Amino acid sequence: IAGVIVTRPHILILDEPAAGLDPLGKQEIMELLHKLHREWCSTVIIVSHDMDEIADNCTRAAVISDGVVADCATPRELFKKAEELTSLPLLPTGYGQAGEHIPTLEQVLQLVAESSGQLGLLVELKPEGGNGAALTKAVQQAVEQSGVGESLLFMSQDYPSVAALQQAHPEWWVGYCAYASSGDLDEGVWQYEIDFLAVEESMVTNRLTRLARSQCLPLYVWSVYDSDRMLQYLQMGVTGLITDFPDIAREVVDSYLSASRHTYQTAAPGGKSPGA
Repeated sequence: IAGVIVTRPHILILDEPAAGLDPLGKQEIMELLHKLHREWCSTVIIVSHDMDEIADNCTRAAVISDGVVADCATPRELFKKAEELTSLPLLPTGYGQAGEHIPTLEQVLQLVAESSGQLGLLVELKPEGGNGAALTKAVQQAVEQSGVGESLLFMSQDYPSVAALQQAHPEWWVGYCAYASSGDLDEGVWQYEIDFLAVEESMVTNRLTRLARSQCLPLYVWSVYDSDRMLQYLQMGVTGLITDFPDIAREVVDSYLSASRHTYQTAAPGGKSPGA
């Protein structure tokens, strides 16, 4: 990026500029891009699979399908077009295969149901504009219809949303999701009616893992992409890892468990060992 910046281009195009960075690094790179945009770079275009990154930083978002701009709007407007977005075909790159489409929650829940206990799912509720109650109700109904609620984990930064799920289904695993950008972890979190706590990478400390153990509260860290950091967090005492690379995480967790005497007081839904 530095090599490009010295030329002071009016248009800057970046592919996954925050990929592989820790939360602080992501924040710093985005702040830099905003600064460049304010001072002399009239247009900054980023390519990203992180929708939070798009929503938090971009004024316009474009969806490209098969080399063609399928839609372009503000992030808020674009994310409302769920039916249109799910109809777009995926190219055979990454996790997508030729002819596949972006799945709906109902379709993913069906895959979990058909896996006979081999698949689990982490569902994060991200309400906005006061739609927390409606969003939670819609997710609850979809999961009830699928019959796989006890194979899932639910989390949200919006405590009322997970509290509503917990009240409706005490047997479901619900957790509170803490973001570093929200500041220090509120001590009141230990009083929440939750089954686990999920924190951003930069928030993991030995003190936090000790507190979680003293409260018998499973502690998960998100989103971890580097195998060395995965091992580091396990050694610090976290219960499990949240990542986009489950195969790598599974290998790290299995290797750690086989070489460590670390014991866990809790397990994931269905009695599975902690992991990715």
